[in-house]
Amino acid sequence: MENISAAYPDVLVRRMQMDFAWHSHLLDEVEDWFRSELGEVDTREGRIPIVSTVTGMIETRFDADYWWHNLRQPVSFTKGISLCIDLGIDTFLELGPHRTLTPLAKGVAQDRGVNNVVSVTSLERKADDFRTLARAEADLFVAGVEFDRAQRGNPLTQMPRLPWNNQQLKELSEETESFLFDPVPHPLLGRRDFASTPSWSSEVTLKSFKYLVDHRVSDDVLFPAVGFVEIMGAALRDYFGDGSVELRDFKLHEATSISNDDIVMFATHFDPVTSRLVIHTMHRGFDRGWHLRAEAYGFRHDYKLERASGPLFEADMQAVDKIEFYRLAERHGLQYGPAFQLLNELHANDDR
Repeated sequence: MENISAAYPDVLVRRMQMDFAWHSHLLDEVEDWFRSELGEVDTREGRIPIVSTVTGMIETRFDADYWWHNLRQPVSFTKGISLCIDLGIDTFLELGPHRTLTPLAKGVAQDRGVNNVVSVTSLERKADDFRTLARAEADLFVAGVEFDRAQRGNPLTQMPRLPWNNQQLKELSEETESFLFDPVPHPLLGRRDFASTPSWSSEVTLKSFKYLVDHRVSDDVLFPAVGFVEIMGAALRDYFGDGSVELRDFKLHEATSISNDDIVMFATHFDPVTSRLVIHTMHRGFDRGWHLRAEAYGFRHDYKLERASGPLFEADMQAVDKIEFYRLAERHGLQYGPAFQLLNELHANDDR
């Protein structure tokens, strides 16, 4: 467009608001389809001569060739309007949903030195149709066009309404279908992500996991270390399916605190090649990046666990009151609420 404007500075150049390329070579590949769909066109010569902007001449033949040229060839608008002016026509009425050709017709006439041409539009976008038509009739009347006042308009026939079916039929993506319909393998693990390696994501808040408020250290709610172990086990079971899984070399890098209004995002990744499991977290709206919280190595095993034989406690171990144990833990800053007071029986000796 810049090159055209530079070569023809007096010519109006405007980008068309459309996504198709009429009147260009890009239509050549649909010519056979167009002619096949259109078929033969039978026409009769009319009483009123037609000046065509396809050929720029008075046209009487409107067959398939004509309509294909109408799509493919450049528009001969200037040539057609010039012929009309040569024939003594000085009044033009544009029939269409908006004023597009009206100023162009007047411009062609002015370029030829004819300044008394009247060019009228029948409709305008965002304008009242009745007022626009009435103004067009008035302009034509002032220009000397005679109207047959004896003609009466036929009553407007109300067509039956189309039986629209308003049911929405949406095609869901695989990600959306998975989010809507696939069960969550574990509430803390969350949903499986669509990624090149097995990944899961979840969000943890004190409102959605209320029992976490019972796990405090020095009055701060901390996500329990065993929670990371549980997430890793759930990830391995979701990846491997049925069977036993094993975690090795578990490391807790950093504690994860959760306050009342926090939304903590968990991201779990498993590398099947190295067997490495990692869990990162990020506080939504506060953190600028992900923090590595825990890692381990995960494997699948087909062996079955057997119940241990023999006594559970050594002979020199003495029973410890569990209530006293939790009181002692609280004095050291470990505040376990009811959801984390799960010990049924506790024995200890001088060594352990």
